[in-house]
Amino acid sequence: MPTIDVRGLACPEPVLQVRRILENLEPEEVIEVLADSGTACENITRIAKTLGFTTEIQPAGEEYRMMIKKA
Repeated sequence: MPTIDVRGLACPEPVLQVRRILENLEPEEVIEVLADSGTACENITRIAKTLGFTTEIQPAGEEYRMMIKKA
């Protein structure tokens, strides 16, 4: 499972990085995204949904672990 670390990146870079990966993801493939911003999580969730993916967010202290897969 690929992991994308967008911690410390300013908007819109986290969304752009995740979108590039999602556009090339195979069906049933899952990616993990590590983020440190609630705003980044919201924006990544929004673009993932638009592209037909589901997102599960697991808070871990001040950071977030997101699992994204094709819906």
